[in-house]
Amino acid sequence: MHKAVGYILFLIIGLAIGVPVGIFVLMPQTQNLDEQVKVTIQEISCTLTEHTVMEIVLENNVPERSLKGNVTIYQDEKQWTSEVKWYFTGYGTAEIICDSINETRNFRIKYVENHPKATYLDRIIAWDEVSITYVFMKTEELKITSIIFPSANQTVISVTNTGSDILTVSSVTVDDLAKTNLSYGGSFATDHSIAKGATGTITINGWTWTSGVKYTFAVLTASGNKYTYTTTAT
Repeated sequence: MHKAVGYILFLIIGLAIGVPVGIFVLMPQTQNLDEQVKVTIQEISCTLTEHTVMEIVLENNVPERSLKGNVTIYQDEKQWTSEVKWYFTGYGTAEIICDSINETRNFRIKYVENHPKATYLDRIIAWDEVSITYVFMKTEELKITSIIFPSANQTVISVTNTGSDILTVSSVTVDDLAKTNLSYGGSFATDHSIAKGATGTITINGWTWTSGVKYTFAVLTASGNKYTYTTTAT
């Protein structure tokens, strides 16, 4: 009852001094969309070590309005979350360690604001729509760590798979000449594949090398990549 009386009085005052005042009192103002905060995902980077570490860079287009939210990575029924550290320049970063993420499958990234503004004029929009699907870029990389000559007709090549996925060795050459009498050890599987981060050996059998001569060895993979190593036989 008191509210109704108050509104009537305001309306009367508005009519007395002009309709615009009455409209202003009774109707909420609509905020200019240009003034509303919008969060966007600017960059995603991935570091593959013993853990999968994702770094997410976000932008707040109104940096003077402070935000406090989290970034979450979703993959199937799993999820990993980290708080965003916002900077006065309008950019924020979040680092997420994803211990059990499947790097052969896509995942979704989403930002959610923890403390949205309560009043109509301060309402912040868009974070519920701030999501993106990320595709892992698989990189194949093999490192030849050493080559030794244990006997007159044997050479042992030690390798490590430093890439982001399993790879398969297809052939080995010495000075561009293929060597076919090979044996695989260490972490190599029977199909000559080796998992990421694993080490193994490739032994060239029945090839007689000459002490003091420099040779260039090459390990070729099924995907067509070639990794070389030059050393002097001892």
